[in-house]
Amino acid sequence: MIRNSCSRSIRLLLNNNNSYQCRNIRNIVTLSSMNNSRSNLTLNIRNNNNHNVEYQNIRNYCSKLNDNINTDSTTTQQHQQTNNNNKVDETIDEFKALILDGALKNVALYGWSETAISKACTDLGYEPTLHSMFENGGYDLAYYFVTKCNRQLSEKLTPEILSALTQRERVKLAIKMRLSMIAPYINRWAEAMQVLAHPRNIISSAPSMAGLVDEIWHLVDDRSTDFEWYTKRGLLAALYTSSELYMLNDTTPEFVSTWRFVDDRVDDMINVLKFKNDIGQSVSLTANMLLNKLNKK
Repeated sequence: MIRNSCSRSIRLLLNNNNSYQCRNIRNIVTLSSMNNSRSNLTLNIRNNNNHNVEYQNIRNYCSKLNDNINTDSTTTQQHQQTNNNNKVDETIDEFKALILDGALKNVALYGWSETAISKACTDLGYEPTLHSMFENGGYDLAYYFVTKCNRQLSEKLTPEILSALTQRERVKLAIKMRLSMIAPYINRWAEAMQVLAHPRNIISSAPSMAGLVDEIWHLVDDRSTDFEWYTKRGLLAALYTSSELYMLNDTTPEFVSTWRFVDDRVDDMINVLKFKNDIGQSVSLTANMLLNKLNKK
């Protein structure tokens, strides 16, 4: 838009002036337009040493036009560079995900380790030394798995599935579905929990648990905005972690005992939250009655 404005201004100045110099410049403009070469027009006018006022004004306009062209070109190059960098990052992330998905197949044999990642690189036809892309080794693999499961949970629990359930039933279903995702790795899951809970990794792994409990409450359509928002998420995080620990030692077919444990703990949690709300309402009601009585006196 700026470029077109400058171009129109140059042409207007030329058309409104009938001096010999401007007639010559109009010929240059016409020729340049025919050749679709605006930069040639700018160069021809800038290189003319005539000090006529009109010519000087035109050179000034051409300078602005050329500066705007250069600025637009630089901005375009910067946008292209940013887009290219984003595409490279996306490609690298996709490549890493490909390797880590392959490494998950090796967890049963090699655990949550660099060896599992290195074996995946070999299986995919790459050099085994590519595992150096994952600086944290087994932690990167475990963290990738839990974040992937969190995403899949929200994809599987569709509104159609949840619409017919109560809030209590939704929480139970979400926890059971999320726990079922670790079932294929249950014999090695204690290692994953240990890696994720390591003091060196606890800060970076905490968002995965926070994201999980937040997603579950979001899926059950919880709309808490007060301090209860934190209470619910703290209770659910403790409940989920205890369910994982219980599942590690569960030897019943298809983890029947774990699902019963989840049902009982969710009922306890809902009852605690309900009791807390009832206590809060009772205290508020008692306080209001006392204030009313004092005001009457």
